[in-house]
Amino acid sequence: MTLRLIAVLAACAAFLAGCAPRATTTEDDVARLLPATRYGASSSYDEGRAALERFIQNRLTGPDGVYTNLVDTAQNGASASGHEVLSESAGLSMRYYALSGEREAFESVWSRARAVFDMNASFSYRYSPLSGKRYPVNAAVDDLRIIRALYEAGDAFKAPAYTSEADEYGKRFYAYNVKEGRLYDFYDETYKTTNDFATLCYIDLKTLGLLKLPDDGKKRLLDHARRTVEGGYLGDAFPFLRDALRLRQG
Repeated sequence: MTLRLIAVLAACAAFLAGCAPRATTTEDDVARLLPATRYGASSSYDEGRAALERFIQNRLTGPDGVYTNLVDTAQNGASASGHEVLSESAGLSMRYYALSGEREAFESVWSRARAVFDMNASFSYRYSPLSGKRYPVNAAVDDLRIIRALYEAGDAFKAPAYTSEADEYGKRFYAYNVKEGRLYDFYDETYKTTNDFATLCYIDLKTLGLLKLPDDGKKRLLDHARRTVEGGYLGDAFPFLRDALRLRQG
């Protein structure tokens, strides 16, 4: 999958990091993101990272973004395949270019991602160039990754416009993917509804803590999110987490 190919570049495993609730997003908030050394920013990785980046740019990237697979398909399966593109891949690429300080490359990926995936309420998780179909559903973790990348770009490039975009997209995310303080996996723009559960690896606490929200709303969201993660713990006898939990309203 595309995720496995470019995760070396972006390494976005910050889902369970702690974060303090704030009404506004400051430079200090963004500066406390994981250090660049955690993302392969070491000379010992230079050769492999450069080879991987060339492969992605030259073989895996088309006019609409990074392909799901190298070999194309009919692009009509239940899961993305072939030269379909994912907002997941766009967010990973954006984070990589923000962390590596490549502003022109970041802006190129972001402009394309915005044109391909941006909808009224969220970012589509998937687009088929063959059929021209933009799927009317997002994935919370992918939207949060794009928002996180915009915050990182604002900090890396000293560009307040990116930070402002992150703030606005964060408010939109909260309006549609959060109900009664609870984070849901997706919002369906066709049926105007969320699902009824939370996949635990979608709960990106660090990025949720960066969102520009009223203090009480952010605190409620973070408290619910932490409790959901804690509620998925299976116990010391089998110290793993459930993949998802059904959420109750109220």
